Amino acid sequence: MIQRSVDYLSEPPAEFEEEANEFARLEGAWIGPEKQELTLEREDLLWNVYSGSNLEECFESPVEAERYLLDEGFRQSKKRNM
Repeated sequence: MIQRSVDYLSEPPAEFEEEANEFARLEGAWIGPEKQELTLEREDLLWNVYSGSNLEECFESPVEAERYLLDEGFRQSKKRNM
């Protein structure tokens, strides 16, 4: 019984897996108006925006991250870094 409890608690909730699959298209390179490049990556429960190896912003939802990038004039690159 203890092992089943540990196994159950070790699995991520199904809603997080569904969200990851639904928003996986957002991950990768985003190009700005002056050709600068940012990268959006999902890490654990957060969505992080990087400029090179530097963390620029951190969001709790993919919707917030996408809104930030679009508001700043970024568009998703046709190439995907996955």
